[in-house]
Amino acid sequence: MQVQAADFNPSAILLNPSDWLDIELRKVGTSDDRYAAGDPKNGGGTLWDLPIVLSNYISAGTFLVGDFARAASLFEKGGASVEISRHDASNFQKNMLTLLAEERLALVVVNSAALVTGSL
Repeated sequence: MQVQAADFNPSAILLNPSDWLDIELRKVGTSDDRYAAGDPKNGGGTLWDLPIVLSNYISAGTFLVGDFARAASLFEKGGASVEISRHDASNFQKNMLTLLAEERLALVVVNSAALVTGSL
């Protein structure tokens, strides 16, 4: 609701895998066959018609809901570069190559109102 109140449309919910398991296995009422998030046997993966994105990078007990397409912009400088060299230590003698691959990126949050986080 907070994301929609800020004139954005939520596109996903980010959760810790252990929190999603708790939600999936939570039962409603006294019935043994009714789960709060639908039947876990069906594979789920959505809550309130929003896809669930599981990540260990979000702390257990917290969530992040947002319009991720409009909340942030990804900037790339110079593109990806790949360099291969035989001139590193004893590479030439051992018939080895050294590979260097890098890319310069920046993720900038441009609409912080499009992201809502909190505790479960």
